Parts: sequence; structure tokens; C-alpha cells
Amino acid sequence: MAAFAISSGNLNLMSSSIRILKTVDLPAENFKKDQLIFKEGDVGETFFIVRRGAVAIVKDFGKPNAVKIATVKAGQVLGELSIFDHQFRSATAVALSDVDVTRVPGRSLTFQLEQCPGWFRAVILDLVERLRLANTQLVQLGRTNPQAHSSLKETATSETDSDPKE
Repeated sequence: MAAFAISSGNLNLMSSSIRILKTVDLPAENFKKDQLIFKEGDVGETFFIVRRGAVAIVKDFGKPNAVKIATVKAGQVLGELSIFDHQFRSATAVALSDVDVTRVPGRSLTFQLEQCPGWFRAVILDLVERLRLANTQLVQLGRTNPQAHSSLKETATSETDSDPKE
């Protein structure tokens, strides 16, 4: 059952990543603004929990047709898709600000997934496949619609200072 809190008339789900972070006894790693955390095409053996700062997930980073597909903020995870489906990293993760992350071995996530019933694993893998497809569609939209592409770039700079409180 998901934990939740109601405040100011809005339903706010407690971030499961913050709950995970409180139970993970691993050191924080620091990345400076513009530093790469991982690159598109890398083998994904770990995933990350962002403790502080913001990270952009960018397809074709460093190329003229690069497209930002997500911003990951404090309390959220990145790099988990490769752990679930054993595919290479589909995008590059770059620090939008100075960032603190916790690197979590993928085998810990894989072990937990293996403990779940087969139908549950199938649902998770289906969601991962849909998310990869949605990311591909976002990239195509960003390349075919210049206004959407510039909007994504502007969002990257405006989202770096919004760290949630634990």
C-alpha cells in the first residue's frame, strides 16, 4: 500500500525513492554541474538515487540533435531501466547542478525483482518496455517539433534549484 499525505487540498504521494534512500547504507557520490553520470550506450550495472540537485536525461548528448527527455530531481531514481531489461543505457545522464547521488548495485534490485511472483515481474517488464517506447516517442517529438525541443531545453535550466525536503 502506498504511503500518502494530503496537504493544502493536494494529494502528495510520498516518494518511494526517499523511503529507499533512508534504508540504503551506501555513501553519496558527488558530481559537478555538467559532469556526466553515465553515457548512452554504457552497460547498466548500477542505478542511482538523487540526494541533492537535478540530473538531465539526454538522448544523443553533445550532438546538434540532442533531446532532453527527463529531469530527475532529489528523491528520484535514474538508470533503473537497464537493470530491469538488461539493455544498454538509452540516454546520457548529466548533472544540471552540483549533484549528490547514491549508487546502488543493480544486483540488489534484480534480487528483489526475482523474489516477486512471475506475473508481477511481467507487469514491471511491460512497464519498462512502455517507458522506453515513450522515451523514443519524446525524442521523435523533440526532433520534429522545434518548439517542443526548445521548451525541453528551457525546462532544464529552470528545474535545477527545486530540491524536495525529506
